[in-house]
Amino acid sequence: MDYIVALTHQGLDEDKKLAQQVTGIDFIFGGHTESFLQTPVKENNTYIFQSSFRNQYVGLVPLDQPFDINKHTLVNLDIGYEAKEDTKIKNLVKEFKEKVAKLNSEEDDRIAKSAPKNENTSFKTFPKCSDCHAEQFDFWRKTTHTKALTPLLNAKQMRNKECLGCHSLGLGNPRGFNNINQVAKKRDAKLLLKGEKNPSDWVSLELLEKYLSEIHNHKNLSDTVEIISTKDKKISVSDSISHFDEIWPTIQCENCHETPSDHPFASQTEQKKVSKSVCLKCHTANRAPKWYTSSGKLDQSILDQKFKSIACPSIN
Repeated sequence: MDYIVALTHQGLDEDKKLAQQVTGIDFIFGGHTESFLQTPVKENNTYIFQSSFRNQYVGLVPLDQPFDINKHTLVNLDIGYEAKEDTKIKNLVKEFKEKVAKLNSEEDDRIAKSAPKNENTSFKTFPKCSDCHAEQFDFWRKTTHTKALTPLLNAKQMRNKECLGCHSLGLGNPRGFNNINQVAKKRDAKLLLKGEKNPSDWVSLELLEKYLSEIHNHKNLSDTVEIISTKDKKISVSDSISHFDEIWPTIQCENCHETPSDHPFASQTEQKKVSKSVCLKCHTANRAPKWYTSSGKLDQSILDQKFKSIACPSIN
């Protein structure tokens, strides 16, 4: 049996009109409005498909006999759809990611030389927050937010600014950071982390991911952090924080609390209650499709569950 397929770039509403007005079309694969249809829309006897924007997913429609729409799936391009063998496409994708990382690194170094950051107005980042909020830090480090760099590392997108915008604190914000080569500053440049060959003020994204994963995985604050420990001294999770002035990547306190720049000496001293709507700035239907129904409507029960899993203990 043959199928009649229409490839369009007119938007979902126009695709629906087409299906209503023209009989005999089996499938419409459309674009333009970037409507993220996790399950296809059916108009008359026509199935309409649209995937997400920025090529994050690819839709698979097996044309078996008899046709079964329930076999339609969306596959994450960064993880599930990469070929296991060294195909030409895989090599092109790898080359593209490497060039993006290189261009971002070079451009940030150039900009940093002409536009130094104003330290007096910057976010504090979690090493400073933990000085006063140890209980909250201990809770936060065990949440998935602490390991926000890991999926970027696995997808080879560690230096993709579009991804880092949600997986870090304040990228592009005057109070945030603007150089992906300067993401975590040590208090003592002479302290070599495990894997470092030369002294440096700044920790690389790769080593930072290892450090964040390690403090996330330890059960107790007293456990030893191997990436920082030296032959002469073992450093615990709680003590390890004191070796950093600032750490920008990963999702942390000020992503949600947005504290004033002069905190804790600000005139507004009361604790700011975090709204669940803050989550939706990054957890959109395109980036977190499992949070939404097939029609694109937010699943409130999932939001409630996720919010509860990352909500820190209240400050007494």
